[in-house]
Amino acid sequence: MTSVSGHPHVLRFLGVCLERPNVSFISEALQCSLEEWLRHDRMNRAEPLSEILRYAEEAASGLYHLH
Repeated sequence: MTSVSGHPHVLRFLGVCLERPNVSFISEALQCSLEEWLRHDRMNRAEPLSEILRYAEEAASGLYHLH
């Protein structure tokens, strides 16, 4: 894997464990998964279009950085 300098919208890769049965991808720790964040914090309220567009722009920025 090529080295990627830090980007605010890309999870940092730290390493990998290849010892069976614990083959693992190691990344920086987050407070929760994306699914938990989307379901818990956003489930019962409508997001303004400006927030939805900001999330989309941030995701696109991270993907652009990786490619």
